[in-house]
Amino acid sequence: MSDNKKKYFIIVIGINELLIENILPQDCEFKKLIFELKFTNVDNVVTKISTDDTTFKDSLFNKEVIETNMYNEAWCVIKERYSSSLWIEKYIFFLLNAPPNVIDLIN
Repeated sequence: MSDNKKKYFIIVIGINELLIENILPQDCEFKKLIFELKFTNVDNVVTKISTDDTTFKDSLFNKEVIETNMYNEAWCVIKERYSSSLWIEKYIFFLLNAPPNVIDLIN
């Protein structure tokens, strides 16, 4: 798959809900990576990640960002920096490119 093609599908599952099904490389160790995004009435996003990657639950990104709802800080930064037509795409990029260490995560 070339770099200019999207590596996910967006499925609208409700008026304020999206399901993002990611296309993983065939040689990937895990086969499932799905983001569920729900947008609240105060313009925050609730993010759930479903994966068969057994290391995800104990990962720094899950413990420090997903479980603590810190992803809303990223969502706020994205809303400040980009036009509304890019918010979802930039947020998905953020989720797909989670930093590997705590210093990058804090920055």
